[in-house]
Amino acid sequence: MSKAFKLLLCAVTSLLLAQGASAQSCEPSKVAQKYPSLAGKTIKIGVDPESPPYAFRDSKDFNKIIGADADMEAMGYGSLEDFITHFWEGDFLKKDANNILSMMRSWQYADISANSLYQGDFDRALGSITARAIVMPGRTDLYFPPEDSEYEVSKMPNALLRPIESVWGHFAGGPAANPVDVKFIDDAVREILAM
Repeated sequence: MSKAFKLLLCAVTSLLLAQGASAQSCEPSKVAQKYPSLAGKTIKIGVDPESPPYAFRDSKDFNKIIGADADMEAMGYGSLEDFITHFWEGDFLKKDANNILSMMRSWQYADISANSLYQGDFDRALGSITARAIVMPGRTDLYFPPEDSEYEVSKMPNALLRPIESVWGHFAGGPAANPVDVKFIDDAVREILAM
């Protein structure tokens, strides 16, 4: 991992820790309190409990290798390090840090019912969305899990839930070079335009 990316990661983590104490739903500063056996330990998270590479055989087509490493290779990246350096850092390091902070703030405080019309009635606010919609969260998104979207869609009268089955987590559908996710999204757009 490059030094620039480590610095960016440390800065964002510090900001999240500083703000996390006041945010009800995001309290990374309390992880050690909630999970004392994990305090001071490095936690490695992957697609499966095995070590890298994070690739495995497709259950529908045993001859096909899928997973984050296979997807990165198909997009022209030789490794996770190569992907982070050329794609992730190539995108985020040229952004204004204030834009990223604003985006994080909107994640923490956005509430469509926090106004005089709905007066905090989130279900009523969702029910007022009558446009046809296909809501497509990433199946492995840890920022906005599909369970949240499932609840929201259940309150929206003309919405369908269609999770993106992807190993890319929050980034599902993001890399335009990922043809499987792009096709999934394009198909849904065609479907809703045809309704």
